[in-house]
Amino acid sequence: MIRQYVNLDPDPDHPHYGDEIPLTADANQINADDSVRSEWWIEAQGQNQPERFLSRAARAHFSESYPRNQDHQFHNTLHLPHVGGDAYNCFCSKRDDRDNHHSFETIETWRKLYLSIWFMNDRCEQLFDSAFAMLRSEAERGFVELEEVNRFSTRTDEEQTVYHNGLRHLYQDPNNAQASALEHTPFHMRVIVMNRLFNPATKPYPGESQEVSHTQNTQYDLPETGWLASGRIRLKKRGAQWRTVNEGDEIIERTGIRSFRCDLSSLPEYWEDSNFNGHWQYEFVTHELNDLAGGNVGNLSLICTYSGQTAVTAEQSATIQTHEFGHACGQTVRRERTYNAHGGTQGWENHPTWYNDQYGGLGNHCSHNARLEPNAQSHQEYVPIPSMTTCVMYHQLHVQQGRQYCANCLARLQRADLGRANMIARHWDRY
Repeated sequence: MIRQYVNLDPDPDHPHYGDEIPLTADANQINADDSVRSEWWIEAQGQNQPERFLSRAARAHFSESYPRNQDHQFHNTLHLPHVGGDAYNCFCSKRDDRDNHHSFETIETWRKLYLSIWFMNDRCEQLFDSAFAMLRSEAERGFVELEEVNRFSTRTDEEQTVYHNGLRHLYQDPNNAQASALEHTPFHMRVIVMNRLFNPATKPYPGESQEVSHTQNTQYDLPETGWLASGRIRLKKRGAQWRTVNEGDEIIERTGIRSFRCDLSSLPEYWEDSNFNGHWQYEFVTHELNDLAGGNVGNLSLICTYSGQTAVTAEQSATIQTHEFGHACGQTVRRERTYNAHGGTQGWENHPTWYNDQYGGLGNHCSHNARLEPNAQSHQEYVPIPSMTTCVMYHQLHVQQGRQYCANCLARLQRADLGRANMIARHWDRY
């Protein structure tokens, strides 16, 4: 069986690259030395993708149905769909004589993507390697072959990394950006394996207090400096003026990774005011660091070895790698275009378990074996159903999160268009 990488550009040195395959049959192979025309046809072999997801032009077909005899040879070109896992048997015979045909080797459609990997330290490399085989296996279930090209050390090993500017400081020499450029774009993923990753988030904390000192717990980690975006306080009475509070002022301090305190001991006009029983109001806005287990932007994939303060296990790393790879390939898909029997546009088919930020996480995810429940912010969020395993595309690292794509997501990974135009549209040429 021929493994044809339909997403890659045609290459004379690699005949199995590209979605077009030139085929030739000698006239004597089909007893057609004296025949003017041959006859060509295709038969699906195995569990191919339903044609309702392929336009007429995208479906497997030959350039010609009845090529002419050219110097005792018959030439044709097979055009393959962009999907992975379709298998086809191709045949050629003298026209109207299919019983005496020549068959070509079975062709199976695959996609190939390249990886270059940067590691912060030995632990990052060891953890990644202990889990990578699971990612490779799951990618191959989606008929995507992963080929590692290079591996490097990052330019710095930092305990905490805040996401900004594509994290170029980790892999790009500021004086020689070309040195870190990737080959085989836009089919090349840049993977960075790091300690901890944070996404900056701004969080408001309005409220009131009767205590001289008020301690506020935060949702995410506070950086050591630059954690207070804005702040103000005032007595709770009509006409009271707001007093601005800045980071570094005597009355406010960061007291922990996820807490800060506003202490009015040095402001007796607030806590000694008997007419108002010490009631005062506050409005603080913080810069916080949303802890992430991984992330993906275009062809940049980020893998962490810590989730918060907890070291990631090999099994969890496999989940993170597979989850971020799914995002890199466009998952989870909300809906897909469908086509009629003739290949014309028909409508859309929704992913039955798709959801987005509204119900948890950042981006598009899958609710397989999860259900909506109220969360602490009085919203609904998908949580795993007890004793059941979710899809790997569930939105957060969880003890019940699976390491495989559910049937809905796997089928859509197999149908993902990983060709040049689509990969550039999804910024696989950016990093």
